[in-house]
Amino acid sequence: MVWDDPNDFSMTKAVIEALEEDRYPTLHDLVEKVANRLRKCATELHKWSQDRQNSYMERERGRQALVLAGNNPPHENAPAIELAAYWKPQIGSTKYMV
Repeated sequence: MVWDDPNDFSMTKAVIEALEEDRYPTLHDLVEKVANRLRKCATELHKWSQDRQNSYMERERGRQALVLAGNNPPHENAPAIELAAYWKPQIGSTKYMV
């Protein structure tokens, strides 16, 4: 499992934190805790992307109003955003790791 983000989150760190909370989880519980952390990070990324897209759209509407008024403001490219990166690790084991 590998996944990192610029805010110092990684899959390895999520596994370590889960194991610090419960040293002998079932594999199912471990994967569930990591999946919950991933979901939280993905949700935050999704919200950030939506906010960035909305901000761009507001600026674009203002730019279009200036164009209609006879001004020619510089064009801004649409931001590259993420809107659907949700990960869901799955596993079916309920046996304890030893």
